[in-house]
Amino acid sequence: MKPFKIGEDSPTISFTVQKSRFSRLFSEKPDRTFLFSQPYLGGLGRIGTIRDFWNIENEDDSLFHRWNRARIVAIAVLQNIFAVRFLTWPFALYLLIKLDAERLRKLVKVVHSISGYADYADSVTLLRIPKQ
Repeated sequence: MKPFKIGEDSPTISFTVQKSRFSRLFSEKPDRTFLFSQPYLGGLGRIGTIRDFWNIENEDDSLFHRWNRARIVAIAVLQNIFAVRFLTWPFALYLLIKLDAERLRKLVKVVHSISGYADYADSVTLLRIPKQ
């Protein structure tokens, strides 16, 4: 019997980013594909500290909001504590350069929907109800 892994039965979402012209010269595939699934608890904690995750209906496309969205997607893709700690900023910069604002907004909405924050918020609300 294989050991149970948290988030194992959650859906895996993929998105592609087009490679640069120079990179396409040396490889057969013109795109890079990244996968992410439901973030683990540590990833959820890091994503939850970013303000734009809670305000996903914000339509502002300023550089600050795009940077925060790129960080959210980077943390969701990396999923490893060491990778998140050391590679979030470079990977977020890569995503900021390669993806437009609309696509980043859509990816943040997908991360928000599969992360289960609504269930978490509901359970915290139920815990705050006084017992009678």
